[in-house]
Amino acid sequence: MAATGIMARCESIHTNSSNRPGLPDQGEYRLNLYPKSVFRSHLFWFVLVGLALTGLEQLSRDNSREVIIDAAAINRLSQLWEAQMGQPPTAAELSSITESWIDEELYFQEALRLGLDQNDTIVRRRLVQKLRFLEIESSALEPGEAEVATFFEANRDRYRLAASTTFSQVLIRHPEPQRLARIKADLTAGADYRSIGDASSLLADYVDLSPDEIATEFGINFVSALLEVLESDHRANWAGPIESIHGVHYIRVNEFHPPRIPALNEVYADVVIDLIDEHQQQQATQYLDSLRQRYHIIRKDLADDP
Repeated sequence: MAATGIMARCESIHTNSSNRPGLPDQGEYRLNLYPKSVFRSHLFWFVLVGLALTGLEQLSRDNSREVIIDAAAINRLSQLWEAQMGQPPTAAELSSITESWIDEELYFQEALRLGLDQNDTIVRRRLVQKLRFLEIESSALEPGEAEVATFFEANRDRYRLAASTTFSQVLIRHPEPQRLARIKADLTAGADYRSIGDASSLLADYVDLSPDEIATEFGINFVSALLEVLESDHRANWAGPIESIHGVHYIRVNEFHPPRIPALNEVYADVVIDLIDEHQQQQATQYLDSLRQRYHIIRKDLADDP
């Protein structure tokens, strides 16, 4: 009876409250506990979004703290070991390198979590190198013979061969006139030039040297004197004495090849390398252009924007 009377009284109060003008019902009363100005506040929404993002970040961190080692990863480790050591790893070795990989992965994941990869010049350069390597790999296909021939014809001067000279030499470190005359007479008579003159680290015979190579070995003055010998009618005979950075020499020109453009088969491998390199440069330029189209470059605080 008491419970029934209380419930009836409550219903009466609710009915009377609902019928009173100016009094809010229960739903409206609950909403009025939180003023509308709170929901309109930028600070309220800022705090709410911040709490949501913090929760998501924490959830993400908790879920990402996993190091997965599967059969494929172990197989890669085994193959790497075999490539380096020349034989497959034993069970103990495989277990050891697997644990080492896990340790390394733990360091790696924790370094990423701490943001150690950010603003690091070495990491930045390494990533750029890897991306460029992938570009090179994608454009390193060997060209066909027709393409090689076309490239060679368009770039013939690039493969021009320098003049080359094959000659023999006799070094005289102490060029007294009488000694020079005696050596010249012996050479003209056909004596063994390899046993004449002063000992040195120089060779008795040089084969197919370019002017630059001769200048490196003997000096520029020697090259000039050698050219005079080549222009003379006696280049097959012993000529000299000619000065060099080592002393003076008697020389005999055995062969001379003027500058020429070789046939394609003589430089085919070089042409292929140059053509692949050109393809790679073009690919890199095109790829970089595409990146510039995909990214918006913002130049802040620059006095003169290009």
